[in-house]
Amino acid sequence: MNSKGMGSCGKPKQLGFSLIEILVAVLLLGTGLLGYSMLQSNGIRDNQDAYLRSQASLLAYEMADRIRANANYWKSQIDPDDSLTAISNSAEEATEADHYFCSHDDPAGGDGVGELPGTCTPDEMAKYDAYHWLQDIEKSLPNGNGTLSREIDTHDSNNGFVIQILVSWDRSNSNISNIASPSVSLKVRL
Repeated sequence: MNSKGMGSCGKPKQLGFSLIEILVAVLLLGTGLLGYSMLQSNGIRDNQDAYLRSQASLLAYEMADRIRANANYWKSQIDPDDSLTAISNSAEEATEADHYFCSHDDPAGGDGVGELPGTCTPDEMAKYDAYHWLQDIEKSLPNGNGTLSREIDTHDSNNGFVIQILVSWDRSNSNISNIASPSVSLKVRL
């Protein structure tokens, strides 16, 4: 006769899980959750890297547009090799008060009263553009750096030149830090 809890052979019937089965299940679940959290962590870092690269691309294209908008100045003044360096150095060493307010996007004039932007010469506009570009890079990218350099245009038979825009920053993903610093490079043909 079968009594409650007894099998057909007289052995007790198993009614639940054994302790070993529970430990194996917890171990498998823990391993899966750990793997999932690592995957999420890497995904977040990779998304941050992609976001920073997008920001750098936007900043490079912004400076390219600024150069094209003031192309006559850049064509005429960039010929001596040191004039581009002078513009960059002037922008790096400047403060907000050192630049004329050449844009309607600025909140106030030079004295902070809110006057309309003044008329800027092409030289002032180039310095203004470089200054604000470098400020935007500093605000948007971790240890961001922007450089402008001049190169001979190999595709131009008139020996023209291009301005190379380079934006670099520190990588947020430490797992791939052995790769060279990330950067975005763009050439502007004038």
